Amino acid sequence: FPGDPQSGREAWMSADRSQGRKQLFKLFVKFAVGLVQAADEVFVWCGWLPEQTEDDRAVGGLKSQFVDTKKLAFETARAYLDEMKQSGSSKCRATVITAGYEPERFRSLFLHWSESAEAVTSVCRIKPCSQLEPVDLLQEMDSMTGATYPLELLRSKPLPEDIDVDPKALEQYLSDSDFKIAFSRTRDEFNSLPAWKQLTLRKQAGLF
Repeated sequence: FPGDPQSGREAWMSADRSQGRKQLFKLFVKFAVGLVQAADEVFVWCGWLPEQTEDDRAVGGLKSQFVDTKKLAFETARAYLDEMKQSGSSKCRATVITAGYEPERFRSLFLHWSESAEAVTSVCRIKPCSQLEPVDLLQEMDSMTGATYPLELLRSKPLPEDIDVDPKALEQYLSDSDFKIAFSRTRDEFNSLPAWKQLTLRKQAGLF
């Protein structure tokens, strides 16, 4: 899935029965997210965050790119889902799946499929296996947008790998009370400030 937010919405991959895991990884390993349509179901296939250096973890570069790409993929899949429903495909659904834990209905789209121990090991390093089963796209989007974390956790350097947050906008994951503690102002007051001032306040609050 292309990393450029402007062109990414136009990107799409149709499931080709001649492709298997190696081809899928070759297409998407850079950003580790891909979209595959099969009849009335759209799969959002998520890999894992690539191995990072200490500098990467400190500045959140790869983490930020991975979260941005997932958001873009989710938004694209949701928009496409809405279009399909408007065109009469009322049974259409979108499902988020994780590398190494693909359901049989996804694996059966390909003529050749081999299990990847690397995928299972890498993904489970970040999240418990119990959290890796297929999940409805809208449910996953709600959980991402509604998640809140303690102020001190979001100030951690590096950020924990098991939370999906955008390092460039950590304030959006604060509770209202922690937000007031961190910035001495409300969200509306913060959002009304120019971008340069918001950046300065993030740095002062240890959220950058």
